[in-house]
Amino acid sequence: INAEYGNTSTTLTMEAQGSESTMPLDQIQVRDLVVQGVIGVNQGERTKKQNIVINLTLYFDITKPGETDDVNYTINYSTVSKAVIEYVEKAHQYTLEALVLSIAKIICFNFGVEKVTVRAEKPSALALARAPAVEITRTKKALLEREKEREKEVKKDQKKKGSNTLIPYSLSHLGINTNEDEKQSTTQENDNLVFIALGTNLGNRVQNLNYGLEKMKEFCTLRATSFLYETPPQYVVDQPSFLNAVVLVTTSLTPSSLLEKLQQVEAEVGRVRNSSTIRFGPRILDLDILFYNNLVINEDDLIIPHPRIYEREFVLAPLNDIYPDFEHPVLKRSVSHLYSQISPRLANRVIPIGSGKQVTAEGDAKEVLQMVQVGKKTQVMGVVNVTPDSFSDGGKFLTEDLALAHVKALISDGADVIDIGGQSTRPGADRVDVEEEIKRVIPVISAIRRAGIIVPISIDTFYSKVADEAVKAGANIINDVSGGRLDPQMFEVCQRHKVPIIINHMRGDPKTMSSLTDYSADVVTDVINELGKSIQSAIRAGIYRWNIIADPGLGFSKTADQSISILRDCKKIRSKLSFPILIGSSRKGFIGKILQESDPSRRVWGTAATVVIAVQQSVDWVRVHDVKEMTDVIKVADVFYRHT
Repeated sequence: INAEYGNTSTTLTMEAQGSESTMPLDQIQVRDLVVQGVIGVNQGERTKKQNIVINLTLYFDITKPGETDDVNYTINYSTVSKAVIEYVEKAHQYTLEALVLSIAKIICFNFGVEKVTVRAEKPSALALARAPAVEITRTKKALLEREKEREKEVKKDQKKKGSNTLIPYSLSHLGINTNEDEKQSTTQENDNLVFIALGTNLGNRVQNLNYGLEKMKEFCTLRATSFLYETPPQYVVDQPSFLNAVVLVTTSLTPSSLLEKLQQVEAEVGRVRNSSTIRFGPRILDLDILFYNNLVINEDDLIIPHPRIYEREFVLAPLNDIYPDFEHPVLKRSVSHLYSQISPRLANRVIPIGSGKQVTAEGDAKEVLQMVQVGKKTQVMGVVNVTPDSFSDGGKFLTEDLALAHVKALISDGADVIDIGGQSTRPGADRVDVEEEIKRVIPVISAIRRAGIIVPISIDTFYSKVADEAVKAGANIINDVSGGRLDPQMFEVCQRHKVPIIINHMRGDPKTMSSLTDYSADVVTDVINELGKSIQSAIRAGIYRWNIIADPGLGFSKTADQSISILRDCKKIRSKLSFPILIGSSRKGFIGKILQESDPSRRVWGTAATVVIAVQQSVDWVRVHDVKEMTDVIKVADVFYRHT
């Protein structure tokens, strides 16, 4: 009997074997069923279908259908063949062994067959042979018994483990060793480890992502976030660029229930799914389940792992940030390996930074957001100290008018960000109380925004209340020289406002830091580990990874020689931490020691040299007093070292 199923051909034969009482069951044979599917462990086999030849022998008593000529008493060959074809086309398995066993289960459990022989061949696998093949014979009884044994083994294994061990949502996979990193994070037994991709290219993209993440926290526990990427559209290119990220969560929801919840979040933010929706087209918010534990699910409305992970840079780049060693349960390749195969790479890591509100033609005040690309251009942060005692420019900009005029000059000179500080952090400086610092900085920030100046403002403070008031007044970045250590509420303020934070390395406080300079033989490694701990604390407090900038703290708890070592090895620091790096070398004491110059204002050329070194060391931001001069230096240095 010959039959056609799409591009496959099937030949069915029946062979009777003796009498019912003395001979084995009869055989219904399906010969040379050719199906195109994905099977194999090599990269090429995981992304391209190949012919798989299936042969089936169904052991079945044909006496009654043979005597009555009634199809109700036999097996529907067409239905069996279609079931096998449908499974093989979706299975994407690695081995023929797994494939034939799965087919045996389908036939025995779904079609009432007591015994089956399954043979599968890969004609294109070997050059010098017709085909490698695997053949098995199984009874329904044996398969059922094995399923019961496996269920017992799984329960025993779960009981032995007690809980699911998760990757630490820290920096240990980046090579940063801290005591906290050695403690694995655990969840309850019913929690599941899930990677979810987020994408948006309509409306306020950052607001869309923040809304989606906050809603997800209602039914998931957020464990880690990736960095943020701005990516060109794929598949349908005539649309705006996307913002993409990946988050790692744990949840007790089943895959289907989780999908339903995610689609509800999409709908709440305004996404519409209907027949007129363009596939791969623009969307306000897209939430996709990439991995759910190590499950492989092939259903009409849910496929896990997501079927196009291997070809999508906008998924693999953020996945690689969180868990580069995670093995794709179908492709059997690590995330880092899959990401290494992407070429060309078009996604740009970005930091979303507000820069004030702009009045629209309709008269509305609209928040202006900049997507600052990491690694493309060295960003210049101009310093405005509204203090009487800062080491370099103390007392120069104490009034609101003087500070505002200086801000305008810095912007004209090329500053990308304005950093406003209300107390000196020079070595030995006494602390200013919170209220005094607020009196100094808030009027200046408010004046900048009233003047209609659209530029990101950074608030230089280690007080959470100052940071909170500054952001409400119009600041967009928190620059904490203590790295969150001197005020335990600082990270909460940052997380609540969803603004970037600069985490600086410092021991003690400005008053005591100069006495805390004892490091191991390798000061760079110690700074990486200590700064890594602060970053880890920020992540655990809920700050998104894309909102963190690291500062190794030149001059903070470091001798001149130690600061020189840090600047010399910034590329290593950036590589180990994987976060954008800011350097504040401007006019500092280690430059004065090299130049034998006690007057900070006469260290401009020395500062210029350190800025060039910073660019060569892949530093992303420089904090400087002399913006015009350093902007010129950076323009030239970027051409040589960043190829801009």
